[in-house]
Amino acid sequence: MSPSYGDGGVISLGEVAHDPSAPSEGTSPRYAQGGTTVAPPRLEASLKVTGAARYPGEMPMEGLLHAALVTAPIAHGRVLRIDTAKARALPGVVDILTHENADRLPPTEYLMLLQEPVVHHAGQPVALVVAETAANRPPGGGLHRRGVRGTARRDLHRAGCG
Repeated sequence: MSPSYGDGGVISLGEVAHDPSAPSEGTSPRYAQGGTTVAPPRLEASLKVTGAARYPGEMPMEGLLHAALVTAPIAHGRVLRIDTAKARALPGVVDILTHENADRLPPTEYLMLLQEPVVHHAGQPVALVVAETAANRPPGGGLHRRGVRGTARRDLHRAGCG
């Protein structure tokens, strides 16, 4: 049976085929068409393959803010100071959260982000920069993080963080 477009543009594909050997959970429906089972047509496919499809992340939204994590490049240490002055002065930067000003969260067994100055692993978030657009979100958060002391000492400026 060929797809038919009835009143109002509704697509009718005929009878839904049932394959008792196929798993019943999480599979897309298959339709009987001319004695064979075929997948339903992908109406959005041409938009996707031509690059014309619009996704929710590409649609502007009023009041939407963007965030950038600033992470620790050392495996173990302590944040002594985070200089946020230059990043705060950039146009479009709304706020910068660190362990010093983030809301206090109830303790958990793990994942205590922005709650203490202790660095437990490389890549641990130590700050969050919030900006009006992703374009004016500074690389590395625009923060100077030279005040980190740890077992793996490094010049954090060289690590691309300010």
